[in-house]
Parts: sequence; C-alpha cells; structure tokens
Amino acid sequence: MGRDCRLAAAVVLWESAECHMRDFDPDDEQTARTIESDLKRSVRMLVLENQPQLAASACEELARMYVARRRWTEAREWYERAAGYYADTGEPYCIQLCRPRALQEAVSAAVRGAVAVMLGPVQMPS
Repeated sequence: MGRDCRLAAAVVLWESAECHMRDFDPDDEQTARTIESDLKRSVRMLVLENQPQLAASACEELARMYVARRRWTEAREWYERAAGYYADTGEPYCIQLCRPRALQEAVSAAVRGAVAVMLGPVQMPS
C-alpha cells in the first residue's frame, strides 16, 4: 500500500471510529469491537507513516472507549501509548496531560459508578 493510500486509510478508520463513539453505548459489544478494531488498525498505519501526533490522538480515543467500558487496565495502556507517541513529537505539554488523564478518568468513572450504586434508582416525584 502506498504512503498516501495508507495515511488516507488510517484517517478513514479513525473517522469511522469517531462516528461510532458519538452514539456509543458501552454495553454494545459489536460497536465496541468495531471501534477497537478500527482504532488499532489506524494507530498501526499512522505509526508506519511516521505520524506520532495522529497516532497519539487515536490512542487517546481508544483509551476513552475503554474508560467508558470501565476497562481500566486497557485505558491506562492506551493512554500510556499516547504519551509515548506524544514524546516522539517532543511536545511536553501533551505528555504531561496524557498520563495524569488516564488516572483521573479511571478514578472519576469509578467514583461515579460507586455513587450510582449507593443511590440506587432515582425516582422522580409525580
């Protein structure tokens, strides 16, 4: 596959995943598999095309999907990959943001889940 074609394919896969993420239901296994597959393939192609900034952004998108699904280990892994690709760009701002974001999103999602369990179903007055 030629350089221009591979880069274009990577962007199309990424855009497809972003479209799925707009209406994403974390319990929808089929959509989750599609997003995961599209983004992982996109990252591989972007790395081959020496596009670390774009690869890092795609990694962050995949990490956000894992956060939504409460898959903390995978979310952290993909945020770490994003930080690594950002390091390849020499952008310290992105590196400093990405690693703490992995922890912050995991903790806040866990807290939201715990609060929802403690409160139980909320009934609205009639």
